[in-house]
Amino acid sequence: MKNVFAKILSIGIMGLSMTGILAGFKVPVKADVVPRLIITGSDIDKDEIKAGDDFELTIHMKNESKKKLTNIKLTLSSEENNIVPKSGTNSIYVDSVDKEAEFDVAVEMTTKSDLLPNTYSVNVKYAYEEDDWRFFEDEAELTVPIVQIPKLSVTGMKLTRDSVIIDGKTSCSLRVNNTGKSDIYNVNVVLKGNNIQTTDDFIGSIPIENSVDVDLSVLSTALGTGDIVAEVTYEDAQGNVYSNESSVTLSVVEPVIEPVIEKEPIYMDRRLWVAGGVVLLVIVVGTIIRKKREKAYA
Repeated sequence: MKNVFAKILSIGIMGLSMTGILAGFKVPVKADVVPRLIITGSDIDKDEIKAGDDFELTIHMKNESKKKLTNIKLTLSSEENNIVPKSGTNSIYVDSVDKEAEFDVAVEMTTKSDLLPNTYSVNVKYAYEEDDWRFFEDEAELTVPIVQIPKLSVTGMKLTRDSVIIDGKTSCSLRVNNTGKSDIYNVNVVLKGNNIQTTDDFIGSIPIENSVDVDLSVLSTALGTGDIVAEVTYEDAQGNVYSNESSVTLSVVEPVIEPVIEKEPIYMDRRLWVAGGVVLLVIVVGTIIRKKREKAYA
């Protein structure tokens, strides 16, 4: 019974195909029923593809049938056209491939610049003919990993005092902003300059569209006017290291020493001392005489 059913199915498929030929078009045969051409894998020409990059996609294919295949057409697509052929057309044609032969199809692709880091799919639909009358269709999904270049900015860098004495202190504040499309990791801020002591602050991770405020104490070590450089280092998810620099000017000056004014001692003339003594004596004698008279009258 199974053999009879198989023969009926085969005759039915051939009948549909012949009907299609007579009608002027070809009826496709599902490749999963009788596979002929398969995609065995794919390669890209870069270790990593950044959002906005172009790259070459190589599709590996194999004719598993015992017959020559002709009129091979591949159609590439992706969701929301995130990854598309650079030429502008998504169709590729191959005239023919011999039986049991392997071949590659290379396509220049381009990616959207605002893609978030993720693995994206490229759909490949392909159609072909066998014996110039049987028409087959099939499709496969290829994966393309996309990474983003992290972006960081430093804003609002300022000093509480832009002029200090040597060995004096000031404070430097700034804001570190993640302005990219991916999280950034191992963020570290280092303040350095020719007239200050190097200092640093480890921040860690900053998510997308987030900011972190940094406030560092700065100790002056040498005279002169120079730049304080804030070097911010950070990493992407793959561990690639990036850096960003901003600066502000600091003046280190000598301390101001107030001059000491010595006061001259006041010397009184000897005659003034004598005159003062006489006056004091007269006052004392007058007081005594006055008190005796007051007693006599009493």
